[in-house]
Amino acid sequence: MLRPIPVSHQVSSLPTSSSLFGRWLLVAVAVATPAASQQWVRRTEDAGPTYLPVAKSAVDVQRNRLVVMAPSHGTWEWNGWDWAAMASASTTPAAFDAAVGYDGRGIVVFGGTFSSAAYTDEMWRWRGETWARLTPTVRPSRRSHAAMAYDHHRDRLVLFGGDSLASVLRDTWEWDGTTWTENQATGPAATRPAAIAYDAGRRRMMLTVRGPAGPETWDYDGATWQLRSTAPTALRHLAYDAVRQRVVSGGSPGIAFETAEWDDATATWVPRTSSQRPESQVSALVQDAQSRQVVAVTERGLMAWNGTDWTIAKAEWSPIGQVAPIAASTDDGIYMLGRRVLNAPTPNEVTALWAWDGLQWQPTANGILPAQRTVPSLTYDSARRRLVSFGGLNAFRWFGETWEWAASTGWRQMNPGTSPGARWDHSLAFDAARGRVVLFGGITDNGVQNDTWTWDGTNWRLHNPVHRPAVRRAALLIDDPRRRRLVLVGDLLRDRPTWEWDGTDWTQQSATSPEFAHSGCFDTARGRVTIVAKNSITGELDATWEWDGQTWARSPTPLPAAMLRLNYSSVAYDDRLQRIVLVGSPPTTVFAAETWMLTGVSAAVAARGVGCGSPRPPTLLSGGLPIVGRPGFTLEIQDATTNAPAAVIGSLATADIAIGACRLLIAPDQAFLTLTCTTNGAGIGQAPLPIPAILELAGATLHTQGFVLDGAAPPLGIAFTRALQLTFGD
Repeated sequence: MLRPIPVSHQVSSLPTSSSLFGRWLLVAVAVATPAASQQWVRRTEDAGPTYLPVAKSAVDVQRNRLVVMAPSHGTWEWNGWDWAAMASASTTPAAFDAAVGYDGRGIVVFGGTFSSAAYTDEMWRWRGETWARLTPTVRPSRRSHAAMAYDHHRDRLVLFGGDSLASVLRDTWEWDGTTWTENQATGPAATRPAAIAYDAGRRRMMLTVRGPAGPETWDYDGATWQLRSTAPTALRHLAYDAVRQRVVSGGSPGIAFETAEWDDATATWVPRTSSQRPESQVSALVQDAQSRQVVAVTERGLMAWNGTDWTIAKAEWSPIGQVAPIAASTDDGIYMLGRRVLNAPTPNEVTALWAWDGLQWQPTANGILPAQRTVPSLTYDSARRRLVSFGGLNAFRWFGETWEWAASTGWRQMNPGTSPGARWDHSLAFDAARGRVVLFGGITDNGVQNDTWTWDGTNWRLHNPVHRPAVRRAALLIDDPRRRRLVLVGDLLRDRPTWEWDGTDWTQQSATSPEFAHSGCFDTARGRVTIVAKNSITGELDATWEWDGQTWARSPTPLPAAMLRLNYSSVAYDDRLQRIVLVGSPPTTVFAAETWMLTGVSAAVAARGVGCGSPRPPTLLSGGLPIVGRPGFTLEIQDATTNAPAAVIGSLATADIAIGACRLLIAPDQAFLTLTCTTNGAGIGQAPLPIPAILELAGATLHTQGFVLDGAAPPLGIAFTRALQLTFGD
């Protein structure tokens, strides 16, 4: 997890290049970075792909990247360490059910459909920066649901079948990187679904289809198709396990995901059982370029197949939506109660504790609450260093249990002698001034309440204050440690006055409050109680408000349009990053929740100038956005001389200096960072640039340019890339 420890300590603990990087950029921030106005920035894009039911995946072998593209949602890359959002929804190919595969030069997308009747023969290629349209004169006809995989021995991308408006297709095509050629070999009968993978050990393309009489397995050697088996198998996905030299089949013919491996000697699929399995909604099976294992891309993360069991390769990147998440700030960061789907032995939805590390959500190892429940409460007892949860409900019961969680013990049910009754939609907060957890109101068997309880870690105590607010449900109760008060604001169904609790009595502070106060926290940096409110008419998020102890003031920072629909949400303050974090989901989605941060600077990458080289200049790319605390950030050189020494140099200023036919686009007298690498056989070099978790880097600018040893490049035998300006965001 990110921790804003003193810079002198933090920088010295980083690798040498990162230490130098951190020191110089802190100087740059101090002298050159203006204060930025606040804005809400979505942080979920880099947490992992969204809307995976329509996503397609393929591995770029030369770049060692798993690429996931979801039409109308975006493009992501996995580098073995973290996810990076690479292209927006508007710049990602929009057709659904397209064929996707690697062709030795990049990721290729062919065909798809825009509606039930609008099939396309569009073709696109991805090489790490933008989707480029390809327009070969000869190409397969318009279609969707085609099967496509790369034969790396013959350097051919093979496409089979698919749907057209008139019929289901059974033709075979091959793409050599520039030209499509149709193979007239007779193949499987026209049918779908079809799954395809290249068996590198046998140098055969393997295809599974639903034939006229049931499942069929076929081989393709580049010339002819051969029927190998009619044994049943899951038809959804195929991938080659290079470690074990097996083709793996995976899919969900019923409810549970099934796994099988191809035994070529007996021409049969051998079922494999496992203690855990991917959930039923699997986007793809692919061979990971780095581990060479088969990896399942699922809505909840990446799972790897080791021949015996499915294991977590990358845990869930975000909680599932369609739930009102409950978040709490702690000494170690933000924790949240949300939904999670477990897959062993069968899919099972649970209520689980998630941790925010500044970049993404991860489920805690021991954070599953017994009995799935919604709208429980959650707060952090900083005196005892425990998360405390009370109440909630599910379809079968209302809960009146008290639970505490610590990393060392997990959840532990407490057994107080006195306790509030079973309830939900109640308010819960820790009163730091008095070291007690305070509970107010909510819904019980006797209706909506306005009772006040405190928890000391052993027992609950019912208070009888002289004054008390009216009954409330789903109100916000927020600790203001600066004023030693708890602030009560909002109600699910109506506008209510603002009240404060001083440990003994309630006092009404304001007759007017923001309408439909939805979620909130105390902003330590600004010394204000901050809430996000809904619009009373639309039910959408509407505005941010601040309470200074006397009046509510509407924040001038607008909520982005994409954020307004998150009417299930929770807000917490990240003390490490000194930022307010909101996590939520639209009411209709069952996919990953979104995370937003009230921040000062958006990360950005901008290209400048042109490179030089022979026969063409190399290109410098950014592996996602440069976000503070991102250890997996990478700069990449493409289209360079193969197997050649290369370097990326960073400077605090720009330049435009002619060196023969080339242009030096960074100021040499302010250069301070050199990242070296060697290009591979495809002319690609990758230079990791781990970004330290130093908040002062936000807003700083780094100017970079790449250089590759190339004897044919005048005048120095060095090819230059264009420059990239990196603006670091928080």
